[in-house]
Parts: sequence; C-alpha cells; structure tokens
Amino acid sequence: MNWLFKQTKEAYANDKIFEPDEEIRLKFATGRDIVKKLQVYNLSDTSEDIKGIAFERFLGVPSGGNRAILYAPYHR
Repeated sequence: MNWLFKQTKEAYANDKIFEPDEEIRLKFATGRDIVKKLQVYNLSDTSEDIKGIAFERFLGVPSGGNRAILYAPYHR
C-alpha cells in the first residue's frame, strides 16, 4: 500500500494534493479489508455529483445549515 501511495504522490506531484512527507499509516490487514469492501464499486463512470455525495457521506460532512462545508469540484 505504501508503494502505491508513493506512486500516486509522484503521479500527482504537480497538483500539490499531498505533502512531500505525507504517508499512509494503516496496518496491512486494515488496508486489505478496505480494498475488499471498495473493489466492487467503479466510480470512474459516475458523475461528479455522485462522487461528491459519496465523499461527503464518507467524511460525515453536514449538508446545509451553519456547519455546511463547500467542496469545489476539481477540474483537470
């Protein structure tokens, strides 16, 4: 998993998404379990709205009210 994360950081270095010293701190078994649960989903063919909704639900971001957070879409 660390190797994949390193590859991802290198691939997106120009986008400055990750800090140079950023790393994943998960046990191998935890990463494996996460991948097992998520591998059945394909978000490549979904709209940005669906990805945004999934992101907000995953993070538990409140939708609306005084505590709302705006996430602007990322365009390449």
